[in-house]
Amino acid sequence: MAMRPNLPLAAGESVVSWVNRFGLLHCGLGATEFLKLIGVCQRELISGKRSALERLTEVTGVSFELLALGAYENVSHRLYRFKDEQFHREFLDMNCIQFCPTCLLLGIEDETDGVRAGTFRINWSFAPIRTCAIHRLPLVRKRVAKTWGVVGKYAEFAGNRIALEECLQVSQPRDPSALQLYAEARFERCSSYHWMDSQQIDLACHATEMLGACIEFGAQVTLSKLSEDDWDVAGQTGFEFTSRGEKGIVEGFEIICSRPVTNASMVGPKGIFGKLYEWAQFRKNDKPVGPIQDVFREYILDRFYVPAGSKLFGKTVDRPRRHTVASLSAQYGLHLKTTTHALRKSDLLPLFDRIDDERRTVPADQAEALFEKLSRAIPVAKIPRTIGCSRAQAELLLKSGILKSVIQDDGDTSGRHKGVDSNDLSSLVERMRQTGCSVAQPSEGMSNICDTAITLHSPSMEILTLLLDGHLNKVELLPIDLKFQSVLVNLEEVANKLGVKAGQPGFTISEASRELSVLPNTVRFLLQAKETDGHPVLEASGQVLHMGVMRELVDYESLRKFESRFRKLSAIDGYWNREPERLRKKLVAKGLRPVWDPKVAGAEFYRVSDL
Repeated sequence: MAMRPNLPLAAGESVVSWVNRFGLLHCGLGATEFLKLIGVCQRELISGKRSALERLTEVTGVSFELLALGAYENVSHRLYRFKDEQFHREFLDMNCIQFCPTCLLLGIEDETDGVRAGTFRINWSFAPIRTCAIHRLPLVRKRVAKTWGVVGKYAEFAGNRIALEECLQVSQPRDPSALQLYAEARFERCSSYHWMDSQQIDLACHATEMLGACIEFGAQVTLSKLSEDDWDVAGQTGFEFTSRGEKGIVEGFEIICSRPVTNASMVGPKGIFGKLYEWAQFRKNDKPVGPIQDVFREYILDRFYVPAGSKLFGKTVDRPRRHTVASLSAQYGLHLKTTTHALRKSDLLPLFDRIDDERRTVPADQAEALFEKLSRAIPVAKIPRTIGCSRAQAELLLKSGILKSVIQDDGDTSGRHKGVDSNDLSSLVERMRQTGCSVAQPSEGMSNICDTAITLHSPSMEILTLLLDGHLNKVELLPIDLKFQSVLVNLEEVANKLGVKAGQPGFTISEASRELSVLPNTVRFLLQAKETDGHPVLEASGQVLHMGVMRELVDYESLRKFESRFRKLSAIDGYWNREPERLRKKLVAKGLRPVWDPKVAGAEFYRVSDL
């Protein structure tokens, strides 16, 4: 039969606090003695055993659901639940009590239930909650030697006005940390921080405190020496970053990473991130670190050299994403200065940056590709022997860009980096032989690129470009042992391609200017001018390569048509060289003027039909 009168739990009150008040009301006994009286194990109540709450319901008549609002429940080994949130045991400190002395003093003075004892709130049991949100005071923390001693500690302070007033005298006001407000809101299902809400509340909170501690107090901080006030500050600082998810966390990592390191042995990720790294890397139990571990791992792999095969936060590193000068030198057997020089010449390292530690890294993919090429580099002087070309052709291949040095460098310094990847040399010969038919002897009119260039007085690289771009149809291939000299092209085809008379035959600009007795610029003007019906005055028939520039050809018929329709002033009857103005005045008197402005056209033309 349940005891009467019924004593409800106060809003947010913990079950242990309520047991203490219930025992005082009905039996004049504190929580420890009352639990013994009704046969409830103190350890089981503190540990969140369901059976303890069920027994209290049986004795007191208060429903299990109401009691559950003031207690956390042990759901499995080291795992607990309060309301809808699950967390590990470390989120609770079962060997201490926390309380606000003002809250308890007000409870003593109230006595609405006839009990002179304050009420402890269940929220005070959780790690990140260190401040009374009502009175803006730090929670007083009192430890006990054994877990079940917490019950007696509740009774010791719940109605002890003198002890509470002593605690209050040394309290300094402060506001709850942002992390505490987050935890309390999450218990009430009011949180809206996606990254933090996606994990267990204890993992989110501890990650926040660890990051905040290393930002606020330094990565090498001794965690065991941090006070509850320090952890409160850490939670406040860390929440600024974790509340913004991965982006904010990375910003926090950057702050830690940017701090100067005076000890050369502390430049790796372990030395730079200190306790944060140790927490994520060296775990003493199977409790997970949480999603921050993945963010941290990606950050380290993206910025530090981590050798292949290493274990980073429980996962094996397949291959490094970054390299240091030292790691590249060791991998490719090069001197540190050679490696540094190559990286700077390739713009993978700043040219004038002298910082030299493990934080100065380069992308592994780019660096390894570069040093693989360097390991295969053929000096420029040995290119002719390697692919069977002349020394002059080797220089032209580099100058034209058909071949490229491993590292482009316009400086005068020599070195392996100026050589050409042997794979590129082999690829060039393969590209030259991509079309054509194999022959034992050259056919008539066929010769190699060098001889063809000499015969046509044309640049050999232009002929080679025609070949590589697939513009030559007549190609023969001698045995590949001849390499560069093994590819034969047709002299006539190349001449047509390089002589490049595109379109139909016609007068060159110079020839047309002589035909019309005008300057070349006048011909160019007439090629652009339009008739009243929109048709060109002179029409182009094609183009010709002249002095390295494609120039237009004037159509024969178009030129003859122009001569029949237009006449220069000097070709009109009555023109006198010494006094051309006399003829102009006569034409003006008849209402005739030049078709185009002579200053623009460069000549004075009239329509024959008007004359």
